[in-house]
Amino acid sequence: MGNRWKNYIKQTKICEECRKIFYVKPSRKYKARFCSYDCYWKWLRKNTLRGENSPFWKPNILKICKECKNKFEVIPTHDYRKFCSQKCFIEWQKKHPHGFIKNPWSKNPELKEKIIEKMRQSLKGRNAWNKGKKLPKEYKEKLSLIHKQMVEKGKQKNLFKVGFDSRRIKTQFNNNPEQRKKAIKSLIKRPNKKEKLLYSILQTNFPNEWKYVGNGEILIGRFNPDFINCNGKKKIIELFGNYWHKNDNPNDRIEYYKKYGFSTLIIWEKELENIENVVNKIKVFNNE
Repeated sequence: MGNRWKNYIKQTKICEECRKIFYVKPSRKYKARFCSYDCYWKWLRKNTLRGENSPFWKPNILKICKECKNKFEVIPTHDYRKFCSQKCFIEWQKKHPHGFIKNPWSKNPELKEKIIEKMRQSLKGRNAWNKGKKLPKEYKEKLSLIHKQMVEKGKQKNLFKVGFDSRRIKTQFNNNPEQRKKAIKSLIKRPNKKEKLLYSILQTNFPNEWKYVGNGEILIGRFNPDFINCNGKKKIIELFGNYWHKNDNPNDRIEYYKKYGFSTLIIWEKELENIENVVNKIKVFNNE
């Protein structure tokens, strides 16, 4: 390739700025006008129209300062300016702490209702971008790692310390069953996929024996069981998720329900992969 470029006849050109001769490849014969970038910029500075001679030129705008009432000039693109300097702006801000913004609904309360109705109509029929979509496992793993790192950093900086007031409120909440029941119902808790699967297993193998109560219908102490026996037996089935209950001890829950005279069976999410073992486990629990 290098030998081929040598065989080409170099074209001579004269620079339009310095009038020196320079050589160009044949492909640049009609395009090249300057011997260097310096000559190009010098030519531009001489020949371009500036100031009032430019076709895009616009005169400066006179404005009056809102604080000191003095006149000052502004470029057309800075037409929004209201103060001649930052000092004037700070002094004006001290006198007017609320700034320029005024509540438009204070004088016209009907305007508020019209705006809210327009917003409701514009949002009708719209769905979230992630509705019905399943996130890939790699993305979920990355998110869990980020959350773990955030929690660890928070623990190091003592951000997760519980104050006295929050503990007092928590004890009041746990000791008041009516308040707790209202809070659980307000969450609009519905059975998740795993709970639906377990419910279908119970209905097919043990019809009319178990009822789903995980929506806050029944509270035993400070806990809300998932399934309870309908035939008068004081028995409970709890479904433990692999993620949410990984740090929980199932014996603690069994002992807690024992105080109220209930015997409990705990089924883990992993066990639902083998339905036969789950059915046999429930049969043994019913015969006890």
